[in-house]
Amino acid sequence: MVHRAYFTDSSFSCLNSTGEVPRDALVIAPNPVRQEVQLRNTEPEGYAGFEIFSQTGRLAIARQDWPATGRIDVSTLTAGVYCLRITGLTGKVLYRRFVKL
Repeated sequence: MVHRAYFTDSSFSCLNSTGEVPRDALVIAPNPVRQEVQLRNTEPEGYAGFEIFSQTGRLAIARQDWPATGRIDVSTLTAGVYCLRITGLTGKVLYRRFVKL
């Protein structure tokens, strides 16, 4: 199976999240990032896994065993803009972009 994310324009929507999801429901910090991103979630739902896609749509990192800390090591990624796809335990999907320095 080929996994791809699509960048729709320069404002980067990185596809749409499913359901009614407030923009601040998932915050990535710091952004831009060098080593590790920390996810802050205001929704009570937990995470089932995540995928990170490059700007060309290539799957760069995927994990189904979500770290309890909400931290993701991105130190191995090359500099660029990435799409983070988070899947919640109830199936809700959130997309966020981040910049890797």
